[in-house]
Amino acid sequence: MSEEGRPLVPCVVTASGADGSPALPVVGYTSAPTGRAVEGAPMLPVVIISAADVAAGYPVLGQEPVPMVLGSAVGSRATLGQRPVPVVVVSGSLNPTPPPTAPTSLTATPAGPTSINLSWPAVAGATSYTIYRLTGYSGTPAVSVGTSGTNSFSDTGLTPGDGYTYAVTASNVSGESGQSPTATAVAGMSARWTLDNTGAGYIDLIGGLTLAPIGTAPGTATGIIGDAANLGGTGALSVADNIALRGSLAGFTVEVWARPGSVAGTQQILTKDGSGTGNREWAIYTSGVGLDFAIWNSATVAISTFTNSLLTLNTWVHIVGTFDGTRARLYTNGVLRATSGVFSGSFISSSRPAMRVGAIDNATRLYFTGREDEVAVYQGVALSAAQVTTRYNSGAGRRP
Repeated sequence: MSEEGRPLVPCVVTASGADGSPALPVVGYTSAPTGRAVEGAPMLPVVIISAADVAAGYPVLGQEPVPMVLGSAVGSRATLGQRPVPVVVVSGSLNPTPPPTAPTSLTATPAGPTSINLSWPAVAGATSYTIYRLTGYSGTPAVSVGTSGTNSFSDTGLTPGDGYTYAVTASNVSGESGQSPTATAVAGMSARWTLDNTGAGYIDLIGGLTLAPIGTAPGTATGIIGDAANLGGTGALSVADNIALRGSLAGFTVEVWARPGSVAGTQQILTKDGSGTGNREWAIYTSGVGLDFAIWNSATVAISTFTNSLLTLNTWVHIVGTFDGTRARLYTNGVLRATSGVFSGSFISSSRPAMRVGAIDNATRLYFTGREDEVAVYQGVALSAAQVTTRYNSGAGRRP
């Protein structure tokens, strides 16, 4: 409370002694109704704001106005009775600084097997940001994992294949904002397409790889969430070979939601397969109502996880194929369905095929008929059975 009975409000000031005396503390107090400095508050000696304030009888000291003389910035002295006192010249505002608002959005992007990069719009008046994390796909992030002086942050030391949900707050001297909207990412995910529409949904949200139509362009239909690519059996989507999509002895995972509109013959759901000697890597494909996740070595010798009776006409199924460097595994709807024999040799090092959604990379195509949604690849990461089940049970196989 000020000497004049008005409440004191924290404010930020930049102050220095005009006669060479040390600078005052940068946190002071002012009376809320007037914005004028008041003597008697902690951490605030004599402060002169302007000649107009001096003429008005401020600052207030001991209930009585005290005459002050404001001269030049250097060497000026005010008088109190007959005793000289240093003049403090203040720059900046003595008005209370409000806490910043919360960041309006947040983006989380995987950056390798154990890191996720975060970014958000800068907030006016913020001097720092606090990052909160939740291990999982939903909920309120409550554990602070760091602070940043800029509008970005890299969270490291994460578990490959786990999902993490984040929020960010903004702070200044007056306090901390509420949390931003949350954002979720999976450590180790190397490529992801939502397939929500024929534009942005065909652009990889992690590395920017763009799926392009081949044959008849897919249509758009209701997906497992949002929209899906509607494949009529005469067209597919294709993206050129990239390291983010390749098979690896360090392990990898491929993930897709599919809704078959036909269960006749062999149809390719998600592949990186040229179907020729020396240009095959991996493929998820159907054979009737059966399903297979197959991997080929450089000698075109395959390991297979074919399992019958896994598909139902016009019914969505969550399909995940993993490879841990030794064996391939096939999951549907969060359940392990088959494990392959032991892989030997190495992956091809040249003539690598394109990745295709709904076909293989050769003239036969073997187009898929039905809908596909939420395609993802994890290069260098084999999801565990628990991670696959968690993604399906939480709905996170749908987002992100």
